[in-house]
Amino acid sequence: MQEPMANAQFAELTILSRTLHLQSTRRALSILDFRRKVSAFEATAPGGMEMKNMACKTLMTLLLVLVALVPAYAQKSSATVNVPFSFTVDDVRMPGGEYVISSPTENLVIIRHVGGPETKATITNYGPLTNSDGRAKLVFHKYGNAYFLAVAWLPNLAQAREFYPSANEIQVARSGAQDVVELALLAKK
Repeated sequence: MQEPMANAQFAELTILSRTLHLQSTRRALSILDFRRKVSAFEATAPGGMEMKNMACKTLMTLLLVLVALVPAYAQKSSATVNVPFSFTVDDVRMPGGEYVISSPTENLVIIRHVGGPETKATITNYGPLTNSDGRAKLVFHKYGNAYFLAVAWLPNLAQAREFYPSANEIQVARSGAQDVVELALLAKK
């Protein structure tokens, strides 16, 4: 008879132990302010997941807005020009012809030869704030028969884009006098 009573007491203690374990786990998790259910304990999990989801949604929204604005900026600052002579940009020789000049970002200028494979993307510096005649134009430094692109005044930009002098231009400039040639840009349609 003692054996069945011992089994009953053992079963009761097992249930009591499980109940105490479940209650202490719930209490510990509630102190740490966890909110989601953990299926094994029927307790709660960290609320940090909600914050990660909110941060992810905010980041995605910001990214979509930026992607929508970049093409609009690039369209505003494009122009075409007919350059009747070959010229150099960053030690790259470009043939004479029609070019599309654009500035998709603040310091980047892209020069693309229409009808030819030549394309040059180059980092520029901010140039002068004021334009003497208010027109969109390209300014070249001329040394003898060599032309080097120096400044680009693009439409709808308040400030010029100034090209860094290449090593070749610096070398040629030391040996001769400099002339300045300006070409008007046509707003891109």
